[in-house]
Amino acid sequence: MYKKWFALIVALMSFALVAIHADARRLGDGISVTYRELDDRSNRLAHHLRAAGIGPEVFVGVCTERCVDMVVAILGILKAGGAYIPLDPAYPAERLRIIIEDSQVPIVVTQLAHEENLKASGARLVVLDREADEIARRPSSRVELPVEPDGIQDGFEPRPAQLLVALRTV
Repeated sequence: MYKKWFALIVALMSFALVAIHADARRLGDGISVTYRELDDRSNRLAHHLRAAGIGPEVFVGVCTERCVDMVVAILGILKAGGAYIPLDPAYPAERLRIIIEDSQVPIVVTQLAHEENLKASGARLVVLDREADEIARRPSSRVELPVEPDGIQDGFEPRPAQLLVALRTV
């Protein structure tokens, strides 16, 4: 559902600006992108994640500042067929490690500023700043996946603190 909605927005408003602004106190000047740029960047990341093995019913961590990169990461993960686990970069490294291990996250999308806090987790890190050139070489076309609308299942029976949302509701 989100794919059709987002594709329609991109088609109708491809050059309109998306109002995404970073927290000026922490990250400097805000950044604005068009829907077309957001779509292209998230498609490229989706292809990159698919090449790394992300697909339906695979969890991916997102540990970025609240900025354009976070939106690109979330959309890219969903377009690759995965589900995202939000990770607050302000958490201590040990807490991040526990969340990643409990969630069985094989890959975390992050930024250079947070790489050190995530190394102990054992997950593969996709560092957006470092891999920007490689991601930019990926196709900007949409990733086609055979995704079932009810594909995500709760595999955390002993620890019911997680919330999972079926893809049809996104």
